[in-house]
Formats: sequence, C-alpha cells, structure tokens
Amino acid sequence: MSIRKTFCTTLVAAASVVTIVLNASGAAPQRVCGGDPFIHLENGMYYLYFSSGDTVGLTVYTSTNLKDWLPDQGRDKFGRAYVNGNGFGSNRFWAPEMHKYKGKYYLFHSAEEKVTVDVGDSPLGPFRNPEKKPFFPEGNIDNSFFLDDDGTPYMLYAHFYAGNEVWICELEKDLLHAKPETQRKLIRAEEDWEMNRADPRFSQWSIAEGPCLIKKDGIYWLTYSSHHVIDDNYNVCLATATNVKGPYVKQGKGPILAPKGKYQCTGHHSLFKDKSGNWKIVFHSRDPGGGPRYTYTADAKFTTKDGHPWIDIGEFQPCLIKKDARPANLPQPQNVPALMKTFDGKDVKTLADWEKVRAPELRELFEREEYGRRPAAANERGRVSFKTYRESEAFGGKAICKHVRVTYDGPNGKHSFPITAYIPKTGKPAPAFVYIAIDFYTKYDADGAVTTSEYWPVEQLIDRGYATAAFSVIRVAADKSDAGFSQGIFQAVQPESERGPDSWATISAWAWGASRVMDWMETEPLIDAKHVGAVGHSRGGKTALWTGVTDKRFAMACSNESGCGGAKLNHITLPRSESIDAISGPKRFHYWFCRNFRKYAGKEMEMDFDQHELIALMAPRLVCVGSATEDRWAGPLGEWWSAKLASPAWELYGKKGLVADKWPDPETPQQAGCVSYHLRTGNHFLTPYDWGRYMDFADKHGWRP
Repeated sequence: MSIRKTFCTTLVAAASVVTIVLNASGAAPQRVCGGDPFIHLENGMYYLYFSSGDTVGLTVYTSTNLKDWLPDQGRDKFGRAYVNGNGFGSNRFWAPEMHKYKGKYYLFHSAEEKVTVDVGDSPLGPFRNPEKKPFFPEGNIDNSFFLDDDGTPYMLYAHFYAGNEVWICELEKDLLHAKPETQRKLIRAEEDWEMNRADPRFSQWSIAEGPCLIKKDGIYWLTYSSHHVIDDNYNVCLATATNVKGPYVKQGKGPILAPKGKYQCTGHHSLFKDKSGNWKIVFHSRDPGGGPRYTYTADAKFTTKDGHPWIDIGEFQPCLIKKDARPANLPQPQNVPALMKTFDGKDVKTLADWEKVRAPELRELFEREEYGRRPAAANERGRVSFKTYRESEAFGGKAICKHVRVTYDGPNGKHSFPITAYIPKTGKPAPAFVYIAIDFYTKYDADGAVTTSEYWPVEQLIDRGYATAAFSVIRVAADKSDAGFSQGIFQAVQPESERGPDSWATISAWAWGASRVMDWMETEPLIDAKHVGAVGHSRGGKTALWTGVTDKRFAMACSNESGCGGAKLNHITLPRSESIDAISGPKRFHYWFCRNFRKYAGKEMEMDFDQHELIALMAPRLVCVGSATEDRWAGPLGEWWSAKLASPAWELYGKKGLVADKWPDPETPQQAGCVSYHLRTGNHFLTPYDWGRYMDFADKHGWRP
C-alpha cells in the first residue's frame, strides 16, 4: 500500500486542477497552486503540469517567462490536457511529466497509485491511452521518463516496498509498455537526512520518490524526494552513477533542496533548461502551518562540493497567475428560479408562507429529485446506541479525547461506525463542530477512527474553545461508483431490491451519519449541543449542507468548496466548473444522488429549482460557504451567488443573509449577516484558514460568550 494512502495524504488529490479568475478589482496576482510540478519548453513556450484533483484529470498552464502563467490551456472545454476516462484510472492523478518523443507527446503520470502513460499530438493534449492499462499491476507512483544517449528509453518510479523506493526499468520503443524483467531498485532512503527519525508519525517510513534523472558530463544525476509528503522536512536529494542502472552514490550528506524560513515541504521537482540553456528546477513548497502547495522555480547549478558532484539551488521564484487572465466582466446568473414564489405561482410574503408552504415544498423537492428520500426507519433514534471504548487526555492536558462507537440496529441488520471527539477543558460545555471526513483527506488509527491531520486541525479548535468530533464517511457508506447500495448503513435499513428512483443516496447516508454524531453530542454533558456546526469539504461540503437542512439541531452548516450538488448555483455559465452531467455520470458520482437527479444533466437552465434554495432552507440558522481562488471546478463564483440569492429567506425572520454587493477579493470574508462567504487563495483544500473563518463566524454569533 502507498505511504500516501496510508496517511490518506491526498494533498495532490486535494488539489483541484483548475484555476478560478478573480473579480476585476485589481487584486494582486496569485501564486500557482500545484504539487509535483513538471515544466516542458518548446518553441519559446513553457508548459507546466502538476498533480490534480482526485477525479478531474490533468491540466496544463503556459508561460513565456516562467513567472506569469495562463491557467488551464488544455484542449478540452475545461482546459484540461488529460480528461478522466481517456486512459487508465479514475482518481489520484499525480505527478505528471510530459515528454516529446519521435514526434509524439507522452504524458507520464500516476493514477490510482499505479503508473501509466497517455499519448497526444500536442503539449496541450488531448492525451489518451486506448489500452487504459497501467505499466504494472503493482502499486507504484511518480513515474519519470529518461532517454539515454544510445536511444534506450527508461522509466523511473517510486515502488511500494515498506515505504517508497526509486526503481528503474526499460520501456519498449512505443513507450506504452514496460519490460518487467529489467526492473531494479536504485535508491532506498536510509540516511539521517532522508528520514525524520524524531517524529513518531514518520519515523517508521523510508521514503524515496519523485525521481528525476539527468545525464551530464558523462554522469547520471539522479534527484529524488525523501521524507513523507506531508512532513515539513520533505526535500530533494542527489545521487550519481556512471551507469544508468547504478550503483548510485548519495552525495553531500544532505539534501540539495531543503525547507528554509517560510518555505516548507520543498520537494517533488523536475529539472529543465530555460530559453537561454540554463538549468532550472521547478518544485512545490508549502507555507508554514500547512495548507496548499505552491509552485516555485530556481536556478540549478551543476557543480562540485568537497570534490563530489553537487547541485546548488538559487533563490526561489514563485509562479504566478497572469494578471490579464482575469475577465473584466464576470458571468451572471440566468433564469434563476424565484426563491420567494411557490411552485403554483404564489408570492411568498410572510414567514408563515415560508414555513408552512414554500420551505416544505422545497425540502420535498430536494428529497425527491436530488438527494433521495431517507426511509423512516433510518431516523428512529431508538435504534441508535453509543459506547465509549477509549478515553484519554490530549494536547498536554488541554483536552479530553473520546472514542465512541455508534451502533444502529436496523430492520434489516446492524451497522456501526466510530467517532473521534476532542473536548477542551474549559470547565463548561463547549460549542462544537462535527467534521464530515472524506477518505481522500483522512488519516485513521488502528480502529478505523479518524485522527488529527492538517484537514482537521484539532488543536487549533481546542485552543479557541471549541470541541470537535469527526467520523469518516466511508465507515457509514462506501464512496465508490460500483459499490451499490447493499453495504454500510444501506444494508441495515432496507434491501437494495426495494430502492426506487427517489431512494436515498450516499450524500444522504453520510448526512445520516452526522446526525448520529449529534445524537451522541446531546448525551455528552461537556458539549453545548445547542451550538454545533457541521463542516465538510468537497463532497463532505455537500453533505454538510444536506445535514443542516435535514437536521435542525445543527445551528450552522459549513460548506467548503462543495461545488455542483452543493453550494454552486447551476443557473450560471461557468464553462470550467463541474456540471450535473459530469458529476452524475455512470462512471462518476451518480451514487451520491438519487437516480432522479440524472435527468437534469445538460438541462441546468431548464430546472425549476437550484442550490440557493437548498441554502435558504437553513434559515434562520447560520451558513458558511468557503471557496478557493484556484478551484474553478467547484465554481466559486457560483457558490457566492447561491449564498447571495438565498438571503431573502433570512429577511423573513428579520435577519440578514449574505451582506455583500459583489464577489470579494481573496482573504476578505463577508460575515456581517447570518450567511458567511470567504474566498481563500489556493486550490481544492480544507485549510486552517478555512477553519479559522468558520470559528470567527461562530464567535460573531455568540457561541463563546
């Protein structure tokens, strides 16, 4: 199993491949968010590729100067160079490298933790692999192409063996097939500068990955990353040999590229020549405190150190989104269904009109047409029980950690799942957030319970006086397109044979799980169950909204970059954001929604309902919508419009919804009303910054008197 998967560090999977342009208010250029970058130069144009979101594909940026980059220049309608479905795998598209060979272009990359390649006629794609097979059935990532002087093509890659090791093999001349009998190991991380022996989270792992091979002056220069990808010490090391297959000698007793100052996790790189023929390195780095990975370049000088080969790395230069990539006029919503008009055409003028007619008919519609109807037996709280199976102090005594198992005794069987909860020692019941943890962003303990991570920064919440509890969605219902509805909570509630076109689907099942966490919180005297928010990212953000709508005990719903089927408005043309057709297809995420939802594919503008009406069903409670500048797939502008258009529902209660007259600049939260919106610099990620804004909003509404 991949080390990345063991820690569920799909930072790369977290990184959406597309970039949103900002409003035309003169905001400063934003850094490119891209992990595992690779740069190709051809005919005066630089092409930048980097790891993508978990399901979207792979994008390509272009630049003429290595500093200013135009996003999403690929040849499909979303600006992608490689589209999910055109080759092997359906997720975890990581570490792309694009090479020209005999008049064709080859995109090497990982998919589903295996290595593969796709072929195209241009650096912009489209890239395809008609065989749709990986090079090897075994687990590998980070494949890199190398062509030796004698014309022999090779592929290097990180092979899973008690960690990650750098291996090499020969390729057939078509570059589409490997020669398995030629595989051999080149590098295993064993030196002190390659391992973090002081941190128990990482000390057990030997990791060498992200290889890049250059031949210069008769020497093979092999650079690779060591340490875990989420370790701040992630770096780039050097080994050299006189034969392509080794043996390789590690040089310098330390990394050539290491974290320094405000640059952390400096790794996974490639070496290339610029227009002047000078060697450069491109790599990713994170800011202190975690968060997304940004792309940088630097000079790379091949030299010697103490008489041995060495590479000196120059000053770091950020890659920036080109200023003129931002449109002067932003898209506007079109034919939006009227929130304050019932389906039979009557105006909603009073609170009674809303609560007795409009809100119930909207709730019924979303159940019937989008998320599905949950069987009554699923909501019978008498079927639910709890058992605390472990309790301990945490964070130096600042908090209590409780592990609780939830068991549902259904009409068709039993199902259980674990909760991990942290409660600050404040001497009084603490307000809380339920974190709906999706698998790509989650780490687990031996019992399958969620543990702390940079996506769930528990200590940050504890220090601000908030309790928090998390559960993994896959412990409630499978997150796979081929899993059906005979597993998890579904099998305990009803036979799959009883399902219809409006039966509850996976998002509703995950929301059911969040409600069971709330059931437990109501029994816990150390938690203020009247002030609990549901927080989710991406598909978890969709779930957080549906949780809030279906369970009024939640005082807040926080939707972080939830996109289509979440906070994003469908009645707006955002060409590079996800559509109902894309999200509900048979090989995508149809199982998140009831079967009825599929009939709206390609007919968004004809729909008589939209997601602003879903958000409105939270009134008069609190809603937070979080977006990211480089997450165009989630449609940040559409997310803002949903929040804005939902606001009249709060006015019926004498409150304000989203108090804003324009889409904001990054890092300028709009939190004056009962609906909060913020736009964060970066990509598809749940960061400490996002958590901070959700806590700020709760503070503003008196959750911590």
